[in-house]
Amino acid sequence: MSHDTSYHGPIDIDARDSDRMELPDAPNASGSNAPMLLASLALALPLLIALVVWLVRLSLQR
Repeated sequence: MSHDTSYHGPIDIDARDSDRMELPDAPNASGSNAPMLLASLALALPLLIALVVWLVRLSLQR
């Protein structure tokens, strides 16, 4: 198994990080929290549903 040890030049940090999604700035006091709330809900809801389904199936096995 041979490894490529040739020199590829300096790593371009800007190019590597450019595809990362920028986090939005925290909303100010008059701003709305709805987009962040919706994003959190969209992530948490499937996990909660999966947990409930798993617990129900576990209790039905007994």
